[in-house]
Amino acid sequence: PPSTLVRDAVPGEVIVQLSLNAAHDPDFSAGMLARGRTGLAALDARLEQLAAREIRPLFDLSIDPARKAAMGMDRVFVVRFDAPEEPATAVARLDRLPEVAWAEPNGLYHTMLAPNDTYYPQQWAHDNTGQAIRYGGGTVGTIDCDTDTDEAWDIQTGSSSLVLAIIDTGVDAGHPEFAGRMVAGYDFVNGDSDPMDDEGHGTCCAGIAGAAGNNAQGIAGVAWGIRLMPVKVLDEYGSGTWEAVANGITWAADHGARILSLSLGSSSPSSAVETAVNYAFGQGCALFCSAGNANSSSPRYPAAYANTISVGALSPCNERKNPSSCDGEYWWGSSYGTGLDFLAPGTRIHTTDIRGSGGYGGGDYIDFMNGTSAAAPHAAGIGALVWSQNPSLTNDQLRNNLRTHCDDLGESGYDPETGYGRLNAYRSVLHADSAGAPSSWVVFAEGFEWNAVPGDVWSASDANRHSGFDYWGDQSGSSGARVRSGNRSAYCALNSNVAGQRYDNNMNADMTLVEAIDISGYSDVRLSFWIWCRTPAASDYLSFQLWNGAGWVEQQRWFGSHHATWRRIEYAVSGSSLRFRFVFFSNHFGTQEGAYVDDIEVTGTPAATASGGPTTLACLGEWIESAVPEEDLGMAGPAPARGTLRIAWSAGQRPTALLGFSLDRPGRVRLDVFGVDGRMVGVLQEGLLAAGSHARRWDGTGPDGAAAAAGVYYARLSLDGRAIETRPLLLVR
Repeated sequence: PPSTLVRDAVPGEVIVQLSLNAAHDPDFSAGMLARGRTGLAALDARLEQLAAREIRPLFDLSIDPARKAAMGMDRVFVVRFDAPEEPATAVARLDRLPEVAWAEPNGLYHTMLAPNDTYYPQQWAHDNTGQAIRYGGGTVGTIDCDTDTDEAWDIQTGSSSLVLAIIDTGVDAGHPEFAGRMVAGYDFVNGDSDPMDDEGHGTCCAGIAGAAGNNAQGIAGVAWGIRLMPVKVLDEYGSGTWEAVANGITWAADHGARILSLSLGSSSPSSAVETAVNYAFGQGCALFCSAGNANSSSPRYPAAYANTISVGALSPCNERKNPSSCDGEYWWGSSYGTGLDFLAPGTRIHTTDIRGSGGYGGGDYIDFMNGTSAAAPHAAGIGALVWSQNPSLTNDQLRNNLRTHCDDLGESGYDPETGYGRLNAYRSVLHADSAGAPSSWVVFAEGFEWNAVPGDVWSASDANRHSGFDYWGDQSGSSGARVRSGNRSAYCALNSNVAGQRYDNNMNADMTLVEAIDISGYSDVRLSFWIWCRTPAASDYLSFQLWNGAGWVEQQRWFGSHHATWRRIEYAVSGSSLRFRFVFFSNHFGTQEGAYVDDIEVTGTPAATASGGPTTLACLGEWIESAVPEEDLGMAGPAPARGTLRIAWSAGQRPTALLGFSLDRPGRVRLDVFGVDGRMVGVLQEGLLAAGSHARRWDGTGPDGAAAAAGVYYARLSLDGRAIETRPLLLVR
């Protein structure tokens, strides 16, 4: 059978071939494929678990159908599903059934780009084959101990709209590797607009991050399509004042740089530099900083600040660079400790040098750049690839993406020695569109899989009532109703199997959201849903209406047969609350079917909060798992609701933290903030919520509205009276 061990695949899709017996079983129904079912009971049970929404033939059978059938091509289908399972898990669910001949993920092919740069074959950081040049002679390296940048380039090589600032000793802007891609910078050492490198360090860092690739000369930088901004804050001896560094960070953020690479450090903290870091972070910048070369358990500053990304050095033998690592550079090691984000290649690195004899070597390139100074621009370049792939990510989302897709090293999971592990450019770029928390949050979601109609969430009534029944209900596809996804939809149609809840010739029936949705604090709020509607005459129709505070206002109505297919409807809405209903009106009885509604969703972007002083809300450390008792799996009744709590957005100098959470089913939710002494600070949410993603904000105030003191606080998510997760926050004033 085909292998399921593919490197990457399309999420939510698998390919299956039905067995010959299954395809010719009298219960097999091609008419059910569009709804994600086959008519085969055992197979449909698995498809229902996967929330399969569509099955479509893989091959075009209109040409030479007999030969294709003889080869079994008429039995090969693509299954699209909505369950959160990985494709490999979905394959395992289906592959064991006798109705399935084989199943496999819908894997991905990629072009194979290999840059033609002269020294590219020696750049172990991109593709490690054991070719790193060891100090003292010979070559070393662990195969595939690299960041997979060569594979990432098949997807993304960097966008010219993205600017990466090298905050260092300046850059030799005339180097051919940077031709046409340098933007104006500044020299804070000499106070002029000519940030020429007179030491060499900055030019080396710039080459690692963004030297031209595939240009038949020199080396390949990580993100060769981006633009580079030289900001000189260090002098010809490699030293610079806190004043210069703070000004350099601020200047870069003010002049269009989105990524800042800082291969510099100090063992002492600086309030001035930290203020600049928080400002740049609040402007949306990502700051990649060297952890330090002292082999100590404490990263240097500014890498130690909460709003920077701390980068340690990786040796070519898959370990944190240390005095005994395989590269032979015995005199230094990468610093580590709590707060380290991850490792990037940092020793025996090929890169650019000041042209001629003015740099570290006698030519335009060197092959021995080392230190976390080399690791930080490597990580910054990978960050640039990810942001080029998805510019809508926030800086927090970018950092979460890079952390999530690291190759784990050392102890399982996060550890102070290696952070989240070795950066993986390929996986980070591949998953750039799904990284981190969404920029648009699902405020309300309804697929009618859990909530009954009528019930607590939806009421149903009929203004022309005469039979004693409500006409709107919810029903599964197995009972004849049309379902867009999942197993159920809301309906008012002839196919109902519930007495009274069906289309007749004297009805004005509504399905109304009982409680208004709070959309205050959100911008770009969108309400969408799917409808299927067919009526015999224009006098029968489906109407969608919004509550304006005084009465119902119709937005649109649908009638006739031209909507007899699933259609997505979307509206932009505003205000502080949202309440809506669907009305089915009929004064003409015929053989037409009626109306179905499914997959309602309200999304919005959390509105930015105005600046309110030097308040910072930041994530601290790892998730803290609340003590949750083991469930009695033999107990009758539905499984308890599950949830996930994330700090989805935080920003320096903005006194608001967005706490995002998602629910796998409806539940009674409480989200509160409390201090380290257990004292309650605020309740952000309490009440019944639908399944889906939600977000609430904490503005750093206590229960009396006064500003809370600086310190550590905790956000706790509880579902149905059970604490599920707790996440730490740091409030700095």
